[in-house]
Amino acid sequence: MLQGQKSFALDTAIGMWQLLFAEREWPLVNHWCDFLQDRHNKTISKDTWAQLLEFARTVNPLLSNYDAEGAWPYLIDEFVEYLYDKSVVDK
Repeated sequence: MLQGQKSFALDTAIGMWQLLFAEREWPLVNHWCDFLQDRHNKTISKDTWAQLLEFARTVNPLLSNYDAEGAWPYLIDEFVEYLYDKSVVDK
């Protein structure tokens, strides 16, 4: 993200996440990108960008340690619901 920039265009953010997580192997990256294209289709805020990296680092792919009462941005909470709705993970 450029200094002073507050958001990314969605297609830019998706491309960057795909590159970033190609190295780190976050199993949910494709679901995240699909979710954004299906349900969000807007710019990605700096806060969401930073928090997704933290989410991918700390929450396991089965979401068994996900805390719905945690301080995640609404978009990440909606992503978790999307995963449950699509039966990607079990509640």
